[in-house]
Amino acid sequence: MSIVMEYLFWYKISCLIVGLTIIYLGYLLFVKGIFNESGDIDANFKNYKLTVKKAAPGTFFVLFGAIIIGFSIFKGLELTSGRPTEVKRTQAVEKGPPSLPDSEIIKK
Repeated sequence: MSIVMEYLFWYKISCLIVGLTIIYLGYLLFVKGIFNESGDIDANFKNYKLTVKKAAPGTFFVLFGAIIIGFSIFKGLELTSGRPTEVKRTQAVEKGPPSLPDSEIIKK
């Protein structure tokens, strides 16, 4: 079980690093003063609505990075132990081949 926890740890760390890198790139866009070609974004999720109008490109980077970090922290991965495909295979081998009704047997 420790290898699963290690993979989960590295998954969360890599998502955090990617999210922070994207947020930092958005910050650099603000510092450089790139405000031309502002855009709009509308997003709906269940009962929530997010509207951003005439936002600088850095704002979109910051929002995207925050979404990545939030998703990886609060949702994360759901890992289950065991391999259900192997269980199905072993059950099928124990039962043997399916039997056919008498009407489907071809007699030669």
